[in-house]
Amino acid sequence: KKKQRFWCGCQLVLHTSTGGVLATDWLQEAEPLAINRLKVAKTMVGRLKALVDMGATVDEHTADQVLVYAALADGQTKLRVPSPSQRTSLHVEAAISVIHAFTGATFKETVDPHNKAVSTLTCDGVPAWLGDTA
Repeated sequence: KKKQRFWCGCQLVLHTSTGGVLATDWLQEAEPLAINRLKVAKTMVGRLKALVDMGATVDEHTADQVLVYAALADGQTKLRVPSPSQRTSLHVEAAISVIHAFTGATFKETVDPHNKAVSTLTCDGVPAWLGDTA
């Protein structure tokens, strides 16, 4: 008989006074009662605090989704995101590669010289790729 698997997950979202939204999540395969909920909560609050302290405007997992809209917007969009050394995945890099291939939008990432934990990610949008809307 196949053993039943349990997954436990949680997402914590912070809405800032400036209109920003920062989030962190956690997912683990485990028996629900075996999860140390206090440890999970402390870890997630620590992750959000780190984002606030570094001055990020979005977390890495939100950034990869926002970049699609930045590429389609007219003009330049700038996001403050965790720098590559702080990221836990290649979501941002993969999104940039795919979005550039589809739209031609250009991206530039500059690590903050005063705070190596955060980067400014700049996107020059290419709304014209959608065709003439006039």
